[in-house]
Amino acid sequence: MSFYNQDPRVELIKAITSENAFPVPVTIDQVVFSNFAHGAQNSTVVVDGVRYSELKGFSPLKYRRINFATFFKNIDMRIRAPDVRTAHELIPFIKRNFGLDLRPEDIVNHKVSFNDPEDDQIYECRLEAVANHPIYTGSVLISVVGLTLDLSELITKLEISGVVDYGTHDGTKHTPTFITYGMDYSAEYQSLKGYQKKQLTDDEAKALALSLASVDGNPWTFSNANLPWNLKGATVWYNESVQTYFEQVVDPKQAQPNRNYTYVMIIQPGATDANKSWANSWGYFIHYDRVEVR
Repeated sequence: MSFYNQDPRVELIKAITSENAFPVPVTIDQVVFSNFAHGAQNSTVVVDGVRYSELKGFSPLKYRRINFATFFKNIDMRIRAPDVRTAHELIPFIKRNFGLDLRPEDIVNHKVSFNDPEDDQIYECRLEAVANHPIYTGSVLISVVGLTLDLSELITKLEISGVVDYGTHDGTKHTPTFITYGMDYSAEYQSLKGYQKKQLTDDEAKALALSLASVDGNPWTFSNANLPWNLKGATVWYNESVQTYFEQVVDPKQAQPNRNYTYVMIIQPGATDANKSWANSWGYFIHYDRVEVR
């Protein structure tokens, strides 16, 4: 692989003189290039002699640009560069490894991609010629190894919506939504499936309290007193498939059911429930009929 000069005019002169015989040396001081035009297969440029030099007149020239994909064909495009973050910072490594002498204005300054699905600590950066470059065209991916990652560069978004808590809180107490979220109530599948989306009758609330307590051991109750886990006056806000919930309930501030289950019952507690768990549909999440993770 040969070295290419940083000045594209020199490369054009080398190409011209390799195909044509001149009685005098041809240098960048004697000719001027103008009117570049690039097509799918060939490029053209007008070569003018510099006034008062040994060359005069002009001539159109047709040539092919160097395509990075062709230039690097069958080459192991792997560079060890411990601290680079952009294509411009890769330039000296490209010259040392592949003999291609580039300038920052020759290429698009792509960032190194730290996406690493193979978990092999090999990252990629695209080497791409700028549009209408007189010598280079195309692009190729370079594998970068040996990088020392800096978290301050990787974590660019410092306000993450995933840690915004829209759930309910009552002082320092736990949010009951989370306590029931991971519980498997499939043992009570038959009884749970029969509850309709409506306010529970007293008999239904008492029966449901007994069913839930038999599974999770929480102190579910039915009482006129202001007590935690109290189902008096509670409403079954939702009791259908998890899939249907995701298709119909789209408010991101609402709690989302666990996809590991087929069904979920969401209970909106009544006024005498001391847990105060209802806000933005964050009531008690009762999952049942566990299936394989999709």
